[in-house]
Amino acid sequence: MITIDARGCDCPEAFRRLHNGMLAIGEADDDLVFLTYSHSISNLVRKFVEDFYGCQTMLEVTDGHFSIIISSVFSKRDEEGGHDILIALNFN
Repeated sequence: MITIDARGCDCPEAFRRLHNGMLAIGEADDDLVFLTYSHSISNLVRKFVEDFYGCQTMLEVTDGHFSIIISSVFSKRDEEGGHDILIALNFN
């Protein structure tokens, strides 16, 4: 399982990162690891976040030789009006 933690990002920033297909993985003090999706997967992930933002739900996305199961998307306002986002991706 790969966890993408975008805490501290507001909605447009999170969408931009997802739309560009570049998701930062790992701790801030470690070397950042980037995972590049195909454009179609990137758009599907972005669409999922737009449609179900703030909901706890599950979606399976299949494209080519792999599938992504997106589960447990959480949204929470912080003191500065931003959002906490946690997206768990299972790669099969």
